[in-house]
Amino acid sequence: LARLARAAAPAPWDDSGVVGVDPRIKARAAATEDNIWLWRLSAWLQSPFEATLSLDTDVLVLRPTFVHSLLALETDAAAPVDPARYFAHSTWGADASAAPPFCACVLRLTKSPLVEAWLLGAADRLATKRHAHVRQGDQEMLWYEWQENLAGRLRLLILPEDYYCPNVPLSAARPPTWNTSWHGWN
Repeated sequence: LARLARAAAPAPWDDSGVVGVDPRIKARAAATEDNIWLWRLSAWLQSPFEATLSLDTDVLVLRPTFVHSLLALETDAAAPVDPARYFAHSTWGADASAAPPFCACVLRLTKSPLVEAWLLGAADRLATKRHAHVRQGDQEMLWYEWQENLAGRLRLLILPEDYYCPNVPLSAARPPTWNTSWHGWN
């Protein structure tokens, strides 16, 4: 990424803050250069902070207390429910109803061996395309790793959909509305 950014940015270029792919992920995945999801997992693994809050660029923070309230949570991780994505039981498996899908648009992580195992496990799943029948993204692999290996141990708080970034383009002809379809979730 540093190479690509350097080509697009004017000189002088300061890449002292650019991190590379975590060596533990690089060892697991041969092609990390072009996989943005492995880069995201790697960045989260390399955070030096006891609590990390990651926000996608399309997240609009509306409350001044938003960041502090999420960082103060006493949980291993927190992410909002993803009302735009659903798990079709035929493609996600019998345990798909165990927990709703979540979105990594807002992700709060605690630095701990358990969270590290979660991130590395998700990277393994992504690198090996273990779940080729679903979108090959970080949040899908984090969900599978949570459900199949860490359920009952990793304290993942699923935040309400108020925290979700809908990423729906709005226009004057289409007033802002919120419509959640749970696709079979009761």
